[in-house]
Amino acid sequence: MKLNDAIEMYPELLIPTGMQGALVGVIERFGMNPVALISKSKVIEHYVSDGMTPEEAEEFYEFNCLGAYVGDNTPAFLITEIK
Repeated sequence: MKLNDAIEMYPELLIPTGMQGALVGVIERFGMNPVALISKSKVIEHYVSDGMTPEEAEEFYEFNCLGAYVGDNTPAFLITEIK
């Protein structure tokens, strides 16, 4: 599925500003809305490419992404991909 298709199919998805490229999927949970699944490593890469050090990017991610509860549609973050 492409990003635009996911956004059209799930208009309630919340994706952090500028992080559309870090969206890796949509997850569902029993009795809850589907939410965006965002790749932590892609978020960190994004912030580093914007000029942050890896340490600054990690701290920014933890406080501003992982630590941000914005209601029932708060995104989930993928920390490890198992192949």
